[in-house]
Formats: sequence, C-alpha cells, structure tokens
Amino acid sequence: MPRQVLSPFHHNTLLSDAAKLARSNFEDPGGLLGLFYERAADDPESIRMLAERYTATELAEKTALDIRYWFDIEVEVCALAPFDGLQHPVQARGAAITWRLER
Repeated sequence: MPRQVLSPFHHNTLLSDAAKLARSNFEDPGGLLGLFYERAADDPESIRMLAERYTATELAEKTALDIRYWFDIEVEVCALAPFDGLQHPVQARGAAITWRLER
C-alpha cells in the first residue's frame, strides 16, 4: 500500500530510506530502487476510478516531490523499467523505478 511504503511519518519506508541514505557516509550520488505493481483489472481491490493517479510514472514523480519536500534532498527519477508476465495472480505487471539522490 502506498501509505505504508511512501509515508514520511513512518520508519522503514522508501522516503525514510532516502533520508537515511542522504545522512550516511556513502559518497554521492546515492540511489533508491522501488518496485511498483499494477493491480490486475479483475482484482477486487483495484482503484478503477483513479487508475491514472496510480501509474508507475505518477508514483515515481510524486515520490521525488515528497523526498524534496519532506527531507530537502535533491532527487530525480532515473529510470522506469516496465515488466509484465509475472506469475502472481494480482501483481503480474508493474515497473522497477530508480531515483538518484544528491546531498
């Protein structure tokens, strides 16, 4: 669920990982990898009315905006690689997303 993975108010989220990476002793630049799963059309949990808000591209850009806003970290979406054909009945397609962080 996006609220569990992307919240700036919880520990162990993609956003808190960005902040930890920016504070770390790793040399610049740093990066994040996230996986986006597109729900199947026949999934009862699908958000049919708001599907355009829940695309990999929209999520990638929103994540970058949130990292900038909450943690004042320069970040850009580097790559978005769609995938399809996984065996999971609900999460068979989606995208791998990478972000580049600058301190």
